[in-house]
Amino acid sequence: MSNNKGSALIFTLMVILILTVFGISILELSLTEYKISSSYESGVLSRYAAEAGLDILKSEFNANLLVTLKNNAQKIIDSNYDQNSGTYKISMDELYSLIFNDTKNYLYNNVFNKYLNEGNVALGNSKQIYNISNITFTQDEGMQYIIHIETVGIYRNIKSYGHADLILNLQATGNPITISNWTIDNIPPSN
Repeated sequence: MSNNKGSALIFTLMVILILTVFGISILELSLTEYKISSSYESGVLSRYAAEAGLDILKSEFNANLLVTLKNNAQKIIDSNYDQNSGTYKISMDELYSLIFNDTKNYLYNNVFNKYLNEGNVALGNSKQIYNISNITFTQDEGMQYIIHIETVGIYRNIKSYGHADLILNLQATGNPITISNWTIDNIPPSN
């Protein structure tokens, strides 16, 4: 009889051991799933933060700014036009260069500088952060310019990178801003 009591104890201990191993396996699987979903969430939220940085800078190109840029360009055109002869005092390339430099300086001094100097910015009460890391301004042709913006979105140490090319055409009728490239990815920009 005492032999039967010992075998019941061994059987009970084996069942407890099997259930413990099974429970630990399920717990480990659950923790892995939690880590995967948390990592996915962090990636998505960092991408949203990077895109928010692009959106915020794009929103600066409102009607008032665009009118100011066009008026500044028109002043340069008018000041270099000779009414008596009906010709320009300088070549068209020089005129376009003057307008480009004036537009670039105006944007850097009145728009871009506040973003390039502000560092990391939190989005509301969330832990999402964006940073506008780089803005370059190049002349395409005539009075058309390419504004390349790079942002970094951060959430829980996960980084996403935003890249956008805005085309500003001061000679366009209607909306002078178009987007030729808008990308959010996890690959840092190559320098």
